[in-house]
Amino acid sequence: MAGWGRVDGLALTGTGSITVDTNIVTGTGTAFLTEVELNSLITLDTSVFMVKAINSDVEIEVLPIAEVGLAAQAVLLSQAPKSLPVTQIDKVLYVEVGEIDALTRADGIKTPGWTLYEEYGDGRKRVETLVAMKSTT
Repeated sequence: MAGWGRVDGLALTGTGSITVDTNIVTGTGTAFLTEVELNSLITLDTSVFMVKAINSDVEIEVLPIAEVGLAAQAVLLSQAPKSLPVTQIDKVLYVEVGEIDALTRADGIKTPGWTLYEEYGDGRKRVETLVAMKSTT
């Protein structure tokens, strides 16, 4: 993630494909073992997945299960917070310094960085700033 010295939207080597109702991304000319980390986010077309296992240079397991099949797509990498549940991926926004304006402030986003943002049907909003932490156990 850019805010934590990590990458966002980096095009990986090769292309990836996934079959509908599966969680296996198969690569062609890919280098998943060296280019991908567990819990990173990858994008194929407009579908976003969290990497749950790196089986080889040409196969990774992801969540959620694919709702559509995608063939020979560019694979874009974005590193995600390591403790973020997969159910909340679509609620996370990255706001750069230049993007803080009246609109984002009205939504409750007041600082740049990674933010967990939820809107409820009755107009209420919940904003949490995600912070990089290290376990000290």
